[in-house]
Parts: sequence; C-alpha cells; structure tokens
Amino acid sequence: MLRKKTNGVARRSQRTGLMSEMAEKSVDRRSFLRGSGLAIGGLAAISATGGTVTQATAQTAANTAVDLVKSGCTHCSGGCTVVAEVSNGVWVGQEPGWDSP
Repeated sequence: MLRKKTNGVARRSQRTGLMSEMAEKSVDRRSFLRGSGLAIGGLAAISATGGTVTQATAQTAANTAVDLVKSGCTHCSGGCTVVAEVSNGVWVGQEPGWDSP
C-alpha cells in the first residue's frame, strides 16, 4: 500500500475560484431575504406561463404489408417456434408459435 508522508500539519482544502469566494462571504439577513424573494419571484413567473406545453398526439401506424415467417427460437435447445412479423425485410415483431413443443 502506498503511504504519503506528512509533517503532521493538516493540509488546507483545495477550493479555488468561485467556491472559495462564496465560502468566505457572510450572508446577512437582508441579503438572504432579497435573494430568496428573487428566487420565489422567478419561480412564480415561470409557473404563470404554464400554457407553453402542448398536448401530445399519437402517431398512426403505417399500413404496410406484414409477412408472417415461422422461425425457431434461439434462446435454448427446446425447439420452440416463433412467428415473426417481417415488414420490408425488417423483423418488427414476434408472437409465440403454439404448434411446437
């Protein structure tokens, strides 16, 4: 195991930039309430514009010819069949074939 030698003095934290500035600032009651009021006002303004969301509509499926192709299941060696739904050379769905073991 790798161990780092130290002289027994705790190292200072690695905060830099904005984080160190925010940590050193103190917040008085007046500035806290001002910031809280701005945040609440912003949320109220956003919620007042609630009519921007539109209702979604479902797309209709294209009426293309679907070929039914009987195939073997590849998950185990049981010999089950599946009925594949093939549209334009693409396997788009499947159902179990009930006429096999």
